[in-house]
This record gives sequence, C-alpha cells and structure tokens, in this order.
Amino acid sequence: MGVHSTIKAELERNRGLVAIWRLEQIGCTRGQIRHAKTQLRAVHSGVLLSGHGPLTDWQRRKAATLTAPGTWLAEWSAASAYGIRGKDRWPTTVKRIGDGGPRTYGHRDPSVEGAYRVYFGDDFAADTAEIDDVAMVTPARTLLDLTDRVSERTARRQMRDALRLGVVQPIDLQLQVARHAGRRGIVVFRDAAHEYGSLGLHRSRSDAEALALSLLEAAGVERPEHNRLVAGCETDFLWVKPGVILELDGPQYHLFVSEDARKQALWEQAGWVVRRLWTDVVYDQPHVLLSEATRPVTEEERAIAAATTGPEDVVRRLGRRQPPATNVRKWSL
Repeated sequence: MGVHSTIKAELERNRGLVAIWRLEQIGCTRGQIRHAKTQLRAVHSGVLLSGHGPLTDWQRRKAATLTAPGTWLAEWSAASAYGIRGKDRWPTTVKRIGDGGPRTYGHRDPSVEGAYRVYFGDDFAADTAEIDDVAMVTPARTLLDLTDRVSERTARRQMRDALRLGVVQPIDLQLQVARHAGRRGIVVFRDAAHEYGSLGLHRSRSDAEALALSLLEAAGVERPEHNRLVAGCETDFLWVKPGVILELDGPQYHLFVSEDARKQALWEQAGWVVRRLWTDVVYDQPHVLLSEATRPVTEEERAIAAATTGPEDVVRRLGRRQPPATNVRKWSL
C-alpha cells in the first residue's frame, strides 16, 4: 500500500522529499505519517525521501532547509548553489533566526548524507528568498556572511565572481553596506563593493579579467575597452589611442594555440599591436600587468605587427610559450 495521496502530492512538489512538520501543518494524521515513515527513508531527523538513489545537489540543499520551519540555505552551501564558489563544503550549511554559535546535526562521517550545520542570526529576515523552490539567504547577504569567515583575498574573489556572473548587482552590495554598518567584516566588504561596483565586471569572461580591471583602475591606468570586437574577434582589453590589445592567456592556451594565433593575426593585420600575458601574472605579478598596459608602443612592436601575413607567423613567435614559474601559492575558494 502506498503513501496517502496528500503525502504523495507533497513528495511530488519537493522532488521526493517531505518534512514531518510540514505534513502535520497540512493536516496529515499521525497514522498517515507513521505509515509514510515505513515507506520512505530518513535523510535527516524529521525529513524523509522516496527512492533509494543518492541525493541530488538540489535534494541535499532542500532537505537541509526542511529540517525545521524558518530554515534557509546559507553560508558555504548558498554560495556554492549561486556559483560563486566551487564544490560545496560538508556538511550542508543553513541559517535560522536565533542566538549562539553554529551547531552541527547528523552523522560525522562526510560520506553519509544526513548532516547539516546551522548558523544563527537575528538580522537577515529581509535577506531571504525562494530560489528554485529552495529557501535561501540572498547572494549579497551570503557574501557578507562569508566575508569574516574567509581571507580578504578570497572574500574579494567571491565578490568579483558574483558580479561577473550577474548573481548580484552593485546596488545589492551597497544595500548590505548601508544595513550593516559596524558589523564585523563590513570594512572589507564595503571597500570591495566600492572598488568593483563601477567596473562592469558582468562583461568579464574570467576572474583574471575582473581582477585585471580592478588593478588597472586602482593604479589610475586609463580604463580599457573590455571584450570589444576587432576584425570580427573578441578582445580581452584594448586601448584605442595607442592601438594596443592586451590578451590574458589561461591554462587552456596550449589547447587553442591555432585559434589564438588566427585572431592575433587578424588584429595585427588590422594595425593593432597585441600583447599577451599569462593569467598567473595578474595574481602573482600585478606590476607586470601595469607595465604592459602603460608602456609606450615600440617601433619593433609596430614592425612585427606589420610583418604578420597569417596565423603561422604568430605561431612561430608564440606557439612554444610556457607559463612563468612562480613560488606564490595559488589561492582558491
């Protein structure tokens, strides 16, 4: 015998998940709930799942928010869901109104799915939303909450990614600054929001581009045109007056040498001087970025560009480029 039709409808609405408190709320009897428990498997205390397969990411996040009324996906797990950090941390992180330090519930073995951590606060009710049927703390508030849990460098990276991906808008960040003056971590958050808010980072294809724009702006370098088409191909940065295009090459460069050479040949044949930097340089040697962006164009560069007849000329010059060796530890989310 299957579960009651009311419970079945709730399972369908939540993609196979159901919370006992929710069943009580919609009027299911104790007998119906007891029977459902025999037909379903427990994910958390009070949260049940139909089926025997592993939880999807959506189900894992939703299940954690169903552990009690007034629970929102937050902190690390919300940032992962929004795409502003990489792989989610274990356990799944949520937030509730209340006091005290974080509490972890469920199995201590990360290979077991039933674990979540609750963070408490009393000032985030205006910063919640339902996104893809999951109760979540908003992206801007998530960034603020994580600012005092990570290094300043990582906090800035997360904000750049959020702006670049269009997850937040500059006004969202300014509202957080206005609401939370005096809060721990607000100075780093405020300074980063001010620094990045006017740069148009939503046009950036990578964090290296976003950081490069910020570094150029902070150094007072003329702001380049960003991702503009030249000869039918998109550039990273260009300065019209000196006629310079600056390209940032990431780890994928050696996979697409021929395509990069084709574009550079077209630009040089159109009269542009092309300079290339590895993305590592942006993070580890920003002074090199500033130097390449500001130094005058030499006659030799003009002559090299004028002599380009096709991609093969560019390949001969650049095809064997190797990333610079660096002892600087790479930072990540």
